Amino acid sequence: MCKKFSEFWDLYNQSFPADERRDLNSQKEIIQDSHYDIECFYEDRVLKGFCAIWTFPEFIFVDHIAVSPLFRGQGIGSEIMNKLITKSEKPIILEVERPDTETAERRIKFYEKLDFKLNHYDYLQPALGKDKSKLSLYLMSHPNSLNSDEYTKAKESIYQTVYQVNN
Repeated sequence: MCKKFSEFWDLYNQSFPADERRDLNSQKEIIQDSHYDIECFYEDRVLKGFCAIWTFPEFIFVDHIAVSPLFRGQGIGSEIMNKLITKSEKPIILEVERPDTETAERRIKFYEKLDFKLNHYDYLQPALGKDKSKLSLYLMSHPNSLNSDEYTKAKESIYQTVYQVNN
């Protein structure tokens, strides 16, 4: 957990568009869930970045990862993800935007350099609130691609636990 929730919250809000983030009450609610954890990374007491994850019996789901603007371009994102990969004995799954923009393509390439695989199954992220939109995304997985059954099971688990909706 972060030393100060306010530091995490500020970086979270700076780093993600409105449709990709929860409101304060929802975030405070999920922090209470035993499956959810936020790991923060500091340098000289300054927040460099964070990784918010959900731990499932079969896999780890990366909910959000962000690097402070002060530290971007310095390999901090790779460092954070490599620490997660190294300490996890389970496959890791995360959501990415479809490669429709240059930014989305760069993000996918970032994860591919870390040996994540892009799974080309249709995936619709449920809305994170009443005033938010659903997002058409893909799932990426490490170390292997997901087969159809693995994808379906992972999607169901993510929907039920992370988004609290049924398929």
